[in-house]
Amino acid sequence: MQIMQAAEKNDLLRQRKVLITPTLIKYTQGHEEESNRVIRKFKTLLPNFIRLAFVNEDNDKGYYFNGDGC
Repeated sequence: MQIMQAAEKNDLLRQRKVLITPTLIKYTQGHEEESNRVIRKFKTLLPNFIRLAFVNEDNDKGYYFNGDGC
């Protein structure tokens, strides 16, 4: 499995990603990115993980304010 092959490298893994926009949910194929401590600890369960990202319609990360200008 391609996801598990990338997981065998020390710091990189191939992981699926879901982009959530205000109007759509976009599923992406797995791509290599740097892993974190939790994923490395449970790398045998990697096919059960997905990464979520909340983005705007242009796939840019959203910036949210608390109402007082900060």
